[in-house]
Amino acid sequence: MIDSTVPAAGLGGRIQRAGAASLGLAALTVCCGALSGDLRAQDPANRQTIDWGSLGPIGSGDVTLTEAPTRTDPLPVLDEETGAVWIPQDPQGGETFEDAPEDGDYSPQSLFQRLHGNFLRSAFFYQPNLKLGYRFQSARDVDTNFAPGSTVPNDVGDFDINEFQADWNFNYAIDPDLFLITGISFGADVYDFSGTIPQLRDEEFYQLSAKIGAGWFINDDVLVQAYWAPGYYSDFDGSLTSDDVQNFGRALATVKLDESFYVHGGVEVTAVFEDVPVYPLLGFTAILSEEWRIDLLAPRELAVRFSPSPEWTFSTGLTLNGSEFNYRAGAGIVPTAVPPLVFPAAGTGNQFDVNIQEFGVFGEALYRVNNQFSLYGRFGSTLAARYDYRVPIATNGAITATGDFDGDVSANITFEIGVGLDL
Repeated sequence: MIDSTVPAAGLGGRIQRAGAASLGLAALTVCCGALSGDLRAQDPANRQTIDWGSLGPIGSGDVTLTEAPTRTDPLPVLDEETGAVWIPQDPQGGETFEDAPEDGDYSPQSLFQRLHGNFLRSAFFYQPNLKLGYRFQSARDVDTNFAPGSTVPNDVGDFDINEFQADWNFNYAIDPDLFLITGISFGADVYDFSGTIPQLRDEEFYQLSAKIGAGWFINDDVLVQAYWAPGYYSDFDGSLTSDDVQNFGRALATVKLDESFYVHGGVEVTAVFEDVPVYPLLGFTAILSEEWRIDLLAPRELAVRFSPSPEWTFSTGLTLNGSEFNYRAGAGIVPTAVPPLVFPAAGTGNQFDVNIQEFGVFGEALYRVNNQFSLYGRFGSTLAARYDYRVPIATNGAITATGDFDGDVSANITFEIGVGLDL
């Protein structure tokens, strides 16, 4: 650690670079007489440190610059040409920081922020540690091939969705170049069906997942990060089984090409695509000015953002989302089928999947009240959506097949409100 007794700032409250200016200051100091206390300076040419208090009165001549003892925790040195501050980690090398800590904090978290804070703030848009949100999707017409084997879509009704979501994400630096990724997420989706197909009944689906991973700065311009996110995606109607568990994750590399342009590439595992759980990610972040930026991570999101002030950010763009839940089939019957299609009662152990995919446009306003609290509102519409209910089919009370009740969902209006907390 840096000796806290050593002054961290020179003239004007700034750290001065050792060299001719420091030697001139030293000569002036020596000319004024001997100093008491632990006042030290550093010669950047050989990373040696002089204890000026040991020089004695003028003319003693007992200590020279090259005879000064070396230190394993030398002082920060300012590069006056670039404005960067470096702190040698050994007699031959050093690290570059944006700023010297005024409070002498050289913890991994503090060093990480000074080394990579600008990279992270530029390459990724702000996300709070804790985000609480509510989302409503208005009634949407459902066109489905409700009879097994049928290819003729039928308008079977509509449904609303009320979604509640809580996400806690916390990244913790354990090294100046390495950080842990952790998080917990909970969601509840309430589907309110109205229509002619009994099995499309009201449903409540829940998501409870965790996230664990790590990020590593290979160098100042390259970040790689990966996380695993196992969780339960279920109606929680009965005993949980392995069918309720899904394992998602992401691996992403980000490269800074210059101070205003970053590229992203990786892979992701989610339920966004029903038949393609693993798919590539590719995108970029372009900082156009202090107010404007573009964030693209295909195929998941494209956003154009405008920040007229530090408090306000307005965004618009496109999103692709999807989810899949395990549920216990409910009771029902399709009387138009021959023979009648009977759906077993809930709790009988018959478990099946429901999958929904949505591609939409959005507009969002984010207001940063202070460093710890933010508010946001989002509105938009689905441009295309599809759902797939996989259900059991029984004839005269006996399950004989599994039917896919899939189809398109009409465009609808959505809105979302929420708060963010940085803890």
